[in-house]
Amino acid sequence: MIRVMTLVMLWLAAAQAERAHPVVRPDEPAAAPLVSNAVTVAGTASIEVAADAARLEFVISANGQTAAEALANLKPVREDFKKAIAAVAGLKTETEFDIPRVTRRDERGPGAGRFAATQEAAAHLDYLPKDRQDLDDHLARLTSSIADSGVMAAGVAGPVVIFEVSAPKNVESDLVSEAVKDAEKRSKQISETLKRRLGALRSAYFPATVTVDGKAVPLAEAQIIESNKPTVKIAYTVQMAFALEL
Repeated sequence: MIRVMTLVMLWLAAAQAERAHPVVRPDEPAAAPLVSNAVTVAGTASIEVAADAARLEFVISANGQTAAEALANLKPVREDFKKAIAAVAGLKTETEFDIPRVTRRDERGPGAGRFAATQEAAAHLDYLPKDRQDLDDHLARLTSSIADSGVMAAGVAGPVVIFEVSAPKNVESDLVSEAVKDAEKRSKQISETLKRRLGALRSAYFPATVTVDGKAVPLAEAQIIESNKPTVKIAYTVQMAFALEL
């Protein structure tokens, strides 16, 4: 369901003569430029989209007397991580690993060895069930399997769950259309309030970002929108300046 919020900015400069202005400014980081003898209207549309994938991020670790030994001991831990993922029936998952890091460790802590090798490991779910209870069950079984395998680094909370919307360009096209309609609707309301006719479109600003969970997110061609919630709220705002006729 699309919710609409509009902010209205009004500039009147009767002394200035009307002149041509650019029609579209797609990628400028600032707000739409001021347009004389015009009313600038911001139209906003938002939509809630169910995430179609998720990533569970863990930290795995292994110790060793030397840095090289710690890194060597990390290899079977990665294999145990993969086995723990594969042991969860009914899930279509892939595993991903970041670059490992080696640090000196407090030898009074659990395990032996002067060095600890840690690595971020992720389980990527390519399919998410629509039902929230089924989704929670999927995540719980996966987390439990990893915890039972004993590969997680001591003292590190986990996992971090990141939900993904993999086709933001499709979402963007819908939002742009609805945001433009909203701006046009608000321009009519403003015209009635001011008792002045608003004429042709003088300029428009279409940012290359959307707002996700209150944060601006760029829309690159292959961009994946990420959120900490399975239902992602995405908002988009356009600014359109309409001629203020005398």
